[in-house]
Amino acid sequence: QTSGTSQNLLSITKLSTTTWIAVGANGTILTSPNAVSWTSRSSGTTAELRSVAVADLGGGTFKALAVGTGGIGVSSPDGTTWSAAISNSGIDALGNTVSLSDLNSVAYYSFTPPGGALTTYWLITGDHGIVATNNSTISGTWSVKTTSTYSNLTNSTYVGTYFYITGDTSLTYLTSQNAVAMTYNSVYFGTNALAPDLFDIALYRDWE
Repeated sequence: QTSGTSQNLLSITKLSTTTWIAVGANGTILTSPNAVSWTSRSSGTTAELRSVAVADLGGGTFKALAVGTGGIGVSSPDGTTWSAAISNSGIDALGNTVSLSDLNSVAYYSFTPPGGALTTYWLITGDHGIVATNNSTISGTWSVKTTSTYSNLTNSTYVGTYFYITGDTSLTYLTSQNAVAMTYNSVYFGTNALAPDLFDIALYRDWE
């Protein structure tokens, strides 16, 4: 289909049942009711938007969050009007304000950690080992996790009772059961100790 833009588009998702959202370079945000005709929206940023996700908050209420370079994030309840949601800062485990660097992925999770209660998080990943979370309405500060790596973290998924977060540099990946305590893993590949990068991760589910 014709999007109406020459900017590189890097991520797409669906808001509710009626609105598609695509994001990309130079702060580009496009929306469509049918994935055929697209309308450009003002994001208020020129950052490269690398990822977009949607949270279903219940009662017909949704929130979309797009993240990108410079630690920037913008959010919208409807895909049409966007406002600043992340301004390149978060609070680490010691209470220090830290930079978020370039952000590579965003996802919204609803899960129950072992022995815990139902929990909902926005989770973002970024360069230099950044993982951060926030509540469903993004009303507080971003909580930056201790990851013990400076690898560029590229994506996340949740399988069973574990989060898996992928990164570059020697097949770096993180695991966690609560999105708070992270276990660092790095696996060299092959007899020549090659160190490929991991850029994405996906969940397979047998629906039968």
